[in-house]
Amino acid sequence: MAHIRGFLKIDHEFHNVRVSALTNALQVTPYIKDTAIGSEPSISNNDVKKSPPTNKDPQKSPKNGNIWKDEMVTTESGVYTYNRLLHDREDQRKQAIKNLCNNMQRSMVAKREEIMNELRHQLELENEKRAQERRNLEMRILQEWAADDEIAKIEQEKLDRECRAHSERMKELLDRERTKLLDTLESSNSQIREHYQEITDLICSNKSIGIEIYVEYETTVFNILSSNNIIFENCQIGNVSARDINMAASLETELKNIKNTIRAKIAQRESELKTIPVIEKQETVKAIENITPLPAYPTETVAVVKKAPKLSQYYSERSLQKDFELKEFLSNYKERYRNLLEDPSLKKFKFDCQKAVNTPVNAISSLSGPHIKDKFQKLLDLLNGNKVLVGDAYITAAQHPQGKAYCTDLLARKIVRQGELLVSSHPEAAFPIASVAVGLWAYFPDFGKLLCAYFYENCPYLIPVMMPQVAGQTDEEFYKMRGYRYNDEGVIEKQDQFLKRVSGIYKLYAAIWVTKMPNCIKAPHPHDLSHAWQWMAAFVNLNPEIDLSATLLCDFLTICGSDFLKYYKKQFNKILKYLITDYMNELGKIDNGGPKTRLDVFVQNLEKNNHLSPPVGILSEYVW
Repeated sequence: MAHIRGFLKIDHEFHNVRVSALTNALQVTPYIKDTAIGSEPSISNNDVKKSPPTNKDPQKSPKNGNIWKDEMVTTESGVYTYNRLLHDREDQRKQAIKNLCNNMQRSMVAKREEIMNELRHQLELENEKRAQERRNLEMRILQEWAADDEIAKIEQEKLDRECRAHSERMKELLDRERTKLLDTLESSNSQIREHYQEITDLICSNKSIGIEIYVEYETTVFNILSSNNIIFENCQIGNVSARDINMAASLETELKNIKNTIRAKIAQRESELKTIPVIEKQETVKAIENITPLPAYPTETVAVVKKAPKLSQYYSERSLQKDFELKEFLSNYKERYRNLLEDPSLKKFKFDCQKAVNTPVNAISSLSGPHIKDKFQKLLDLLNGNKVLVGDAYITAAQHPQGKAYCTDLLARKIVRQGELLVSSHPEAAFPIASVAVGLWAYFPDFGKLLCAYFYENCPYLIPVMMPQVAGQTDEEFYKMRGYRYNDEGVIEKQDQFLKRVSGIYKLYAAIWVTKMPNCIKAPHPHDLSHAWQWMAAFVNLNPEIDLSATLLCDFLTICGSDFLKYYKKQFNKILKYLITDYMNELGKIDNGGPKTRLDVFVQNLEKNNHLSPPVGILSEYVW
């Protein structure tokens, strides 16, 4: 660019000189007739053009203006115009400048391309050098890592071998210690079984005396068996300690003392009764006569089946006595809140109490453990007299002296009602309700009594009682006693509706038997499998009923059968053998309907597989 600027400056100066020379030449041209410089050119006549007429106007003479401006110049050598010459020179100058610029531009572009190529080449070399250095560095790092990993691997393998060896030694020591503890525990358990079997034998061999004496120790024996079973359950998951061993030994000693005391009292009573004439005992049912429900390992609390003489083919005297006691308790309990019921000014309070009971009970489901626990906590707070949220307001049952008793009775009735309304259509719904009921029962024994009373009231076959129609009793009175219901028009409910309703109530009651006490409640189960055994033993002693017996037995085996096989084993197998042979034959003489057919299929599958799956929907004790 500097060259171009220099050239343009020189060209500009040359142009000024040229213009000045031409101007001076034009001014002197009219006065020169011959050639001034150089040889005279030969011009033909054809080349000479006539000049236009001369303007004689003095105002237009050369003296009065520029004669060369836009005017023809006539010489002997020819005629030229200044403009033409100037334009030619200008075009030549521009072309020269353009050519020079183009040449310089091409030269600069070529030079720039050369420089850029050189720079690119150098940059490529530099990048390749750096890439090679980076690859070399990565290779060194990988080699170092590989060496470190190999060392670490060797060290880890060495550490793993040492840990495994240590773990095996510790496991061996723990297994040896656990085996030792289990042997000691098994010895105590065997002694407890023997003592329990001896107690059972004493009662069976001296029914009239033994049962009467055993009643005094029944609760203690149950507690001993229950505690022993808990210890064995803990041992099954590996939680064996010296404290458990000492506890088992203490239980064994306590049961042994009870056995010796019962034996001594029976001997004393026998000596006192030697002079009394022997009264012939009534025949007992063969199915229960030889069955001793000794708990298996491990087991839940197991009750002793008291083999009292069978006084009736329609009911068990012991069960009927229990029903009378619960009815009396229910009647007395209702007196606790009679004033509350009769006071019309407390209508809103009663309505709020009903809502506080119905809302959480209706919402109980197996959705999740926290969901069940939330409903349990609301009902627990209500029965404790604490504030509970009802709608948009808080109420407390304790704001009236009889409020808590009223809510407790409402809750017991509501739960039993759920059996016929909900469980009858959705059997799996029984277990979350039973879980809440068992938890509340542990805190409120009166609630449990009310619950049993309402169960027996709505389903007398849970007692079990199957009273016959007596002389003078109307059909309506008889069927109501059997649990049937009549509508406002005096029409009895249909048989299928009756069976569905009774089955729902029974399934909910049976779910209470098999439901484990929630782990967060540190209390024994208030109504466990021992009550299920008592019901089953009493029920198979009664005369079978059309449809009803098959329905309840099928429900019983479905819900309780799995636990009975697990905990009672041989003793339950004796009952099953009696059901398959004697009882089913007796039932077949009077019943060939659908429930009987379903029970036949169920029993046949059970006899073939000797296995019963747990009921659908049953909850673990750890669910909440």
